[in-house]
Amino acid sequence: MAAGYKTGGRVKGTPNKRTAETKAAIRAVVAEFEAAVPSAFDGDAVAFMQILYRDPAQPVELRLDAAEVAAKFERPTLSAIALQPQPKAHIDLSRLSTDEIKALVPLLKKALGMASTQPTIEAHHD
Repeated sequence: MAAGYKTGGRVKGTPNKRTAETKAAIRAVVAEFEAAVPSAFDGDAVAFMQILYRDPAQPVELRLDAAEVAAKFERPTLSAIALQPQPKAHIDLSRLSTDEIKALVPLLKKALGMASTQPTIEAHHD
């Protein structure tokens, strides 16, 4: 750009070599497949991409591009889900009798993995 504007090189909008080869290969596959199975696609782009990436006669770059496009429709994508914290359960034990509390303590210790020694219970009844 010595003169302040572009000189030489590829004209804007002209595809590069890989793009031109890919488009030519796609046109060749379409022509070949339509000759074998007329109106096979009927607008089904995913089926077309599957044919491209499954065809071992096609260039690897073309097959990879087709597989990348088709994969979005063949398998669902996972999305992140924010976990909501669960509210802590509050149990009012004030209505239980002393005997009910004594029966409950060993069960709670077992559930919490604590030693099952005889608990000391202090009942506070108002």
